[in-house]
Amino acid sequence: QGVQNYKPQSADASVFHFPNNYFDAILCRHGIMFFPDTLEGVKELRSRAGVPIVLFCDDVETVMTDTSLNGQSHPASISGLLNKLQGVWSDGIRLCGATNYPMGLDPRFLQFGRIGYMLHLPLPDAALRQEVFKIHTAPKPLHSEVSFPELVQETDGFTPREIEEVCNVAALEAMRRLAGPHQRSQESLSTALRRVQEADVAGFPITSEDFRKSIAQVRTHVDVAATRKLDAEIQEFCRRYSPQIGFR
Repeated sequence: QGVQNYKPQSADASVFHFPNNYFDAILCRHGIMFFPDTLEGVKELRSRAGVPIVLFCDDVETVMTDTSLNGQSHPASISGLLNKLQGVWSDGIRLCGATNYPMGLDPRFLQFGRIGYMLHLPLPDAALRQEVFKIHTAPKPLHSEVSFPELVQETDGFTPREIEEVCNVAALEAMRRLAGPHQRSQESLSTALRRVQEADVAGFPITSEDFRKSIAQVRTHVDVAATRKLDAEIQEFCRRYSPQIGFR
């Protein structure tokens, strides 16, 4: 009869206070069941579905941290997980992960038989930055004066995430201009926007000036030199480790 008395809520897990072992299983937002033993649960899902399973772990270094960098011993939990990863491919499970700091990974995680490929995704070049801009501005109204080549030139060394932030901040700048005439004394921007007609919002374009302000704002917390240095370190790390894990 469906789920009753259900109310979706989004918040950090740390704000919820549950006793240990309160849940028997957790359903993640991508629809994979994580049982008390994650890999055994995925194997069960594999046997039921009858198709290969891809398990993706973002920020994988948070799970496979090289604790020896801090002078600590390897915790038993990491050692146990490493043992289960050995030969997991033979069960029809593909493990993928992403990290911005592979140098912090437990070196045992990178041994042959656990990870088969290591790929370095460099900072986007001009062509890719333009595509990222197009993706994140697609649902937003743009003034005809906005030039993608100029935006690309001004964001050399930016990551895709930073370009996304540039687009969002530029949209906010446009909304401020739109809501300004409607904003009352001591009133927030969001409250003023509620009184603006939806059609007016949709037709109010983001200008080059909005992007200029946005790029300047985002640049205050972007260290392009540090980003390039880290990217070069990641590239060298992947070049050094790839032959060891079987990838040429």
